[in-house]
Amino acid sequence: MAAVLVLLAGLPGATPWAVALVPPPASDVPALRPPVPGPTTAGFDAPERYGPGHRGIDLRAHSGTPVTSPVAGRVHFAGSVVGLGWVTVAPTPRVLVTVGPLGQVGVRSGDVVAAGSVLGRALGDHDGRAALHLSLRVDGAYVDPAPHLRRTPPRATLVRVASRPARPGTAADTSPADEVPRSGAATAGVAATAGATVPWSRLR
Repeated sequence: MAAVLVLLAGLPGATPWAVALVPPPASDVPALRPPVPGPTTAGFDAPERYGPGHRGIDLRAHSGTPVTSPVAGRVHFAGSVVGLGWVTVAPTPRVLVTVGPLGQVGVRSGDVVAAGSVLGRALGDHDGRAALHLSLRVDGAYVDPAPHLRRTPPRATLVRVASRPARPGTAADTSPADEVPRSGAATAGVAATAGATVPWSRLR
């Protein structure tokens, strides 16, 4: 358990009591994939035991947005809670990752899922906002999932383009119409950056 039990004994009138929840080691938490592509709209607010707080983070998600599994593991729970769909995936026996509310649940308890596989579709309404809730528990203690999210940054790719034949006495002409990005890496040509294609000569 993620708690330390402190006992006071041998003192007159002393009663044993428990104090201080200790956060679980970060090394026990796997890397998480964002279940939806939207940005974070509400952060984690560590709750006191049985007290108020926000036991996870919210990500922007509209109704019908596909919700994917943040981790590979076994579906620990899939169903309705107070009329709303929720799914919990257990990557290890000690770790639980929960997403919801879902308008549609596409998995069942006991299913084995891969990271990135679709769990269902977002309801698009969480506490009156177009958002999806993501929570993380280790040994029953809620942990901020934000430091464990691994967002994939956009990457520039190299592509080969065809150049128009040069006219006699003129330099080779590379027209923007010829600069069409293609999938896959290439060894020469142009650089595609943030959706724009730029000839190498302009980058030197």
